Amino acid sequence: LYERDALVGHNELNLNFTHGGRDPKNPRRMMCVGVPEACVEATASKIVARGYKVGLVEEMEKATSMKKIADGRKVCERSLRRTYTPGTICDEELIGCHESRPLVSIFLPE
Repeated sequence: LYERDALVGHNELNLNFTHGGRDPKNPRRMMCVGVPEACVEATASKIVARGYKVGLVEEMEKATSMKKIADGRKVCERSLRRTYTPGTICDEELIGCHESRPLVSIFLPE
């Protein structure tokens, strides 16, 4: 999680900042918190339970094929792989079988 999302992760789930958060001496350093890949779904469900929506974004290329931008830094292409919302989390282990999740579907005939 980066920047404002990192603050949400830190404040809501007590996740630790990597590198201690923003460094006033280095404006390029972003606030960042992270979780192990094996815990992504469980962490996402906790954030959703607190009223947020979560998007899982993955890097689409290797570090060796990243493109350089004008100031010489490299940029990695990323893609949204999954979204987590109260209506999209279906795994009983993540939502708990005692919780109901209302879901509405609307069909409009042509």
